[in-house]
Amino acid sequence: MSRRAFHTGLYEEHCEELAAMYDARRAHLDDWESTPEEFADLESRMEAHLDGLVLGGALALATARAQATPDDAASLHVLLTLACRLDRADLVESALDELAAACGDPDTDEEDAAAVRAAAADALCHHLPAHWTALLIAALERGDPHVVPVAAACAGFGRHPCGEAIARASAGACADLVPLLRALGRLPGAGPALLAHIDDPRHEIAVEAALAALRGGQAEAMPAVQRAWPAAWTAVPLALSAGPAMCPRLCEAAATGGTREALVALGLLGDPAGVDALLAALDDPQRAHAAALGLYLLTGAGREETTVAPEEAERDDDDDDDAAASWLGSPAAGITVDREAWSRWMRSHRAQLRPGVRHRLGAPASPQRDLEVLATFVGPLRLRRCLVDEWVIRHGVRSDLEPDMLVDRRVTALARVQASLVDAARLAPGGWYFHGRVVR
Repeated sequence: MSRRAFHTGLYEEHCEELAAMYDARRAHLDDWESTPEEFADLESRMEAHLDGLVLGGALALATARAQATPDDAASLHVLLTLACRLDRADLVESALDELAAACGDPDTDEEDAAAVRAAAADALCHHLPAHWTALLIAALERGDPHVVPVAAACAGFGRHPCGEAIARASAGACADLVPLLRALGRLPGAGPALLAHIDDPRHEIAVEAALAALRGGQAEAMPAVQRAWPAAWTAVPLALSAGPAMCPRLCEAAATGGTREALVALGLLGDPAGVDALLAALDDPQRAHAAALGLYLLTGAGREETTVAPEEAERDDDDDDDAAASWLGSPAAGITVDREAWSRWMRSHRAQLRPGVRHRLGAPASPQRDLEVLATFVGPLRLRRCLVDEWVIRHGVRSDLEPDMLVDRRVTALARVQASLVDAARLAPGGWYFHGRVVR
């Protein structure tokens, strides 16, 4: 075997292993049991394979290019990651052009196209050099509907100053508007773009626009969301921003057969006045796991109990697919749905839940307490993203913390945020705030 053939085979193995580990990491992001330690171990092994490819230079890059196809999400992720590490902006641009052609092909399934866009966004979010902002702006201005979401996701994640370009792109054709809205909530220059999408008839778009506008502290955002109540999409945004006056509304929604989202929102709101509504909802097999999750978010209890799962329930009308809805509670969360078990816990511990005080996992919420939760909370990405958004919306503390960061960067981001908490020390534990201002 020639020396070149030997090294090519070695680089092919690195690429295959790295692609498989990328798929594994994506799955772990929505796992109720994956711990930070498991992520750190997986990412360390990924880094070792990536180091091997970086050392291989041009031949390793040629091998990755030969293996990558624009319709194979994991292999595309490997190629883009390696191109970023080797400072090859030209290869990133050509790979994005190929992505645009493949995803725009009418024969390409939308689910497959979404996976490819997500893989490209992950590679650029985690590995794009900080000085490549011009590449992102150029991609946004070209306006391809499949590349724009990728570029916007990367810009928001890395806090690249592309807010105005994203705002302009949000008015055009786009295969997935969510990454643009999410980025606009993290960058200056959003202007009226977010408010224009609040109350969009598409549930997911309305939620993301509202969360992004609230996160950005736009004064018009909260009244706009409140006016839309009781639309189902308003429950989570209001839970992360409103005062205790919101609790009776969410309790009423829970009592009248409201969605699972309303039950989780009661837990996110953190008002002990919502406990009875959540306990009552445990009797509904279709909503029991959401109610249990709401109780857990409020009390921090329930996961040490033996899980008693109801018979497999019919899927909610709101659920497009079980995996996407797992952030609203599932048997995999390991939180008991046994009402008697919860009632026993309440008889012993309910006095610890102080009326009128906002709680998170059993303690009065505060910048420090909420940061501790962010550092240790295990659960699906969408739920962890809610907690990160809440931390910014409630306390008005800016940071580059993202729930799907690579572990080593997340540790660094948490340390930076910890150092900034002196500015939020004036906020009373358990208080109800919107960007540090009291809300009722």
